[in-house]
Amino acid sequence: MNVSKLQKVRAIEARKILKKVDTLDMGGADGWLISQALNPERVTVIDLNKDALEKNPCKNKIYGNFIKNNLENESFNQVSLFEVIEHIKEKEDRIKVFSEANRLLKKGGRFVISTPNYERLSTQLRKVLGKRRKYPYPVAGGKGVAHTDWHYFEYSEELIRKDLEKAGFSKIKTHCRFIQIPYFRIF
Repeated sequence: MNVSKLQKVRAIEARKILKKVDTLDMGGADGWLISQALNPERVTVIDLNKDALEKNPCKNKIYGNFIKNNLENESFNQVSLFEVIEHIKEKEDRIKVFSEANRLLKKGGRFVISTPNYERLSTQLRKVLGKRRKYPYPVAGGKGVAHTDWHYFEYSEELIRKDLEKAGFSKIKTHCRFIQIPYFRIF
């Protein structure tokens, strides 16, 4: 797999933040990021992309919807959601994802999110230049590759905090990068 500099930075950040405990990776697809940060033997991944799941090195793979699943309450010490929430169109569904993560976490567990930061430098420059981004917008698949997906929404620190509180989270710690690098959130 050809890995970009941004992907390498994300993996370094994930290693710093994730604990080495049993983890559910929601929407983990091919598992590249989570497997760079944790031992794949300790990770369960749930995703709707069957082809990507086949490539995923994680021990336990669940093909399915991470909002509607049969996983037991308080099953995991940690839940990760990397570069997924911005692809969910409806606000209610984004809150459902957060609520589901909260349901699946053991007491004292951690919810770690990585998502593009609406407050990042490129967005601020677009505002100043009068070229605000319109949602949804296509996400490039790489140099010379047509877009492969859409971003329907991007969170600011204030908005993600509000949605997490609606989903039942009360202890929220943030780690934000203002430049193009997406920010990680720990809940």
